[in-house]
Amino acid sequence: MRTNLLACKRMLVIWLLMCIGQTALAVDLAPAELTNLDALTYQGHAAVVTQYGTGNFLTADQSGVQNGFAALQVSSNNQISSMQSGLQNLSWATQVGTENTFNLVQSGSANRAWVTQLGSLNMAHIEQYGIAGTARITQYGSGNTATMIQY
Repeated sequence: MRTNLLACKRMLVIWLLMCIGQTALAVDLAPAELTNLDALTYQGHAAVVTQYGTGNFLTADQSGVQNGFAALQVSSNNQISSMQSGLQNLSWATQVGTENTFNLVQSGSANRAWVTQLGSLNMAHIEQYGIAGTARITQYGSGNTATMIQY
């Protein structure tokens, strides 16, 4: 019964994503609920999301062609907001701890962004607007802030 319930929830999430176009929205419901979305793909875009803890929030808005986003948030009250447009932009985010925030804007083509935040109360912001840009932010400890803008 439990397996069937999780399968139905996954199908519902995938159906909702398809109905609202190229937008991926994942909200951590609770540790016992649907917290692992394997790989969601729609019109060549992909979003891979794993969230543990409670109160985590992630939005990934994808337009254009073949953009990809992957995220892992382990503890509680972390937030990720990702907006990708253009062609073949990829981003990865890892947040372990509590109350970390990551904002991403990618347009153009073949941009790559990595963010790793280990600790709490960290904030990272990346904007990429050109072609083949590479951005990497790694923050350890707590209360760090990093912003990177590439044209």
